[in-house]
Amino acid sequence: MVNMTSSLVSKESIRALANLVGLNISDDRIEELLPHMQRLSESKNQLDGLDLEGVEPALVFSPEKE
Repeated sequence: MVNMTSSLVSKESIRALANLVGLNISDDRIEELLPHMQRLSESKNQLDGLDLEGVEPALVFSPEKE
C-alpha cells in the first residue's frame, strides 16, 4: 500500500537531499535507499500522531554548558 507519506519520499527527493549535503549517490544506491527512507518517514508520522498530552519528557536537552 502506498500512502501520502511514501509518495513524498521519492527518488528525486533523495537525490535532491544528497546534492544538498554534497553527496554523489548512484541510481542503484537510491533504489536501495528508497524503501528504507519511506519506512522511516511513515514511522515518524506514526510517532507524530501519538497523543502525548500529560506525558513528561524522559530527557530534556539544554544548550547550557555545565
